[in-house]
Amino acid sequence: MVVYKSDKKVRAFIIGDGEEREMLMGYCHEIGLDFVKPNEKSKGTVQFTSWITNADWANSGLDIVALSSLNEGTPVSFIEAQASWKPVVSRSK
Repeated sequence: MVVYKSDKKVRAFIIGDGEEREMLMGYCHEIGLDFVKPNEKSKGTVQFTSWITNADWANSGLDIVALSSLNEGTPVSFIEAQASWKPVVSRSK
């Protein structure tokens, strides 16, 4: 896992309110990553943000955009990320 193998500070943002959010929070807890729930002011390694409507603002602060969904034909978030010249990572079935 990058967080444990890198000497660089790593922060991840989970943007959205998908049905897997609770499971992801549980996984973060299970593997020892500190996380922050939406609307909390503290900072953690993983920040759950809920929905962000200003994609340009969100993408400007990211280095990489990843999408884990398996059910989006043409994900707008990837189109917006690529328009911001951000590398994208996705998974396939």
